[in-house]
Amino acid sequence: MTPLSMSPHQRTENKYQLLMPVTPGPKQPVDLEYFLHSVAEWKNELAKGVPGLTVAGSTTPQVLTAAVLKFTTDQPGGDTLTPFEGISSYIYSRLRLFKGVYFSAGNHGYYAPTDPASGSTLFKIADCNEGLDCIATPRTAKSIAARATVVEVARVAGRSIISQTSVKQKTGIKGYSLFLAPSFAMRQAYPHVENVWEMGPTASPYDTNHLVVLNVVPLMWKLFAGLKLVKKKKDEACIMSTATLALVGREFQGSRRTVPRAQARSLRIINVQHKSFKAVDWLHIILCSGEVPLAKRIPGDFYDIFIALCRASRLLFRRKGITRAEIQAIDADVKYFVTNYYAKIYRGSTERLPLCLSTVVTLLDIVPLLWACGPVWVFWQYPMERQIGTLGELIRSHLRPHASLVEN
Repeated sequence: MTPLSMSPHQRTENKYQLLMPVTPGPKQPVDLEYFLHSVAEWKNELAKGVPGLTVAGSTTPQVLTAAVLKFTTDQPGGDTLTPFEGISSYIYSRLRLFKGVYFSAGNHGYYAPTDPASGSTLFKIADCNEGLDCIATPRTAKSIAARATVVEVARVAGRSIISQTSVKQKTGIKGYSLFLAPSFAMRQAYPHVENVWEMGPTASPYDTNHLVVLNVVPLMWKLFAGLKLVKKKKDEACIMSTATLALVGREFQGSRRTVPRAQARSLRIINVQHKSFKAVDWLHIILCSGEVPLAKRIPGDFYDIFIALCRASRLLFRRKGITRAEIQAIDADVKYFVTNYYAKIYRGSTERLPLCLSTVVTLLDIVPLLWACGPVWVFWQYPMERQIGTLGELIRSHLRPHASLVEN
């Protein structure tokens, strides 16, 4: 829990990150919601109001009230917290009804503007922010709750597992959510947290840093370096030659001594060491060092796609406010990137459908989240990840890790 009433400088410090529950490991719990009921109880009490607090400058006791504004997660974490089915569903996006298609006999959904088999339009990109005229209909709190009810009715009616799974895949929802789409019983138990239920999907925004820096940027590099091939084809127009990749690696290594030590780590041979790259390394690539080594080494139309992502990222990842004009510029660059990614890289063929990853179409949710939640730095996960990084040092007994963590 991060108190957003504090200054941006304070709220990012570890001592102001309030740890709520710690679930048992090493793998995620089967039923995360079991651990979240205690959090819901605390939320309910704070929203109701805690009387009798002494506040500086006041001679009479005050009532403290607090409301939850959002739950910040990466995409898989948000799918666990909220009632969304994930990549095995026809509809994956948390904000809009982007329909997907399945590839071959697998159970992994891919998200392309058109169905390569039938040619039917699944969603449009150019008019995504034009309300009801857009094919990708926005999700709302009511629509999410209604779909959760459909799934629960199928389960209560005793329908087969196959039938229930089909309903989940088609709705993109796997059931009620304690925080986003609660059941009637949950609403009765925690009546004072209704503000979150009314927000809809923006109550659980994506961490844009994870989305762009740890998913889309590595994907683009793998395409340019020939590390992500379709049908083992190595003659794609966007793939650099082995000699060019070696030259890029030497250029990166040679530039290490010209920058501060903290930045030098990000200037390594990417096609060799990309698996060890962290978020900060990919961030350095997209903001600082990626444009020059790719210039005139990949075709101009692919280079323009990459540059559009660079321009959007420079505005997105600043730790300052953002103007209406800047949001419109981000919107234009993101739509240019996604549109041309599908036109130049996917190209509408069935065999290239695995290139239509959910993270590409999810980029279209960035601007709606900026309007709803503020600048990216308000809801990125760096403070929480720093806090989590300190927990391992507190576990001093491997025989009783949870008790040891609590004690220390």
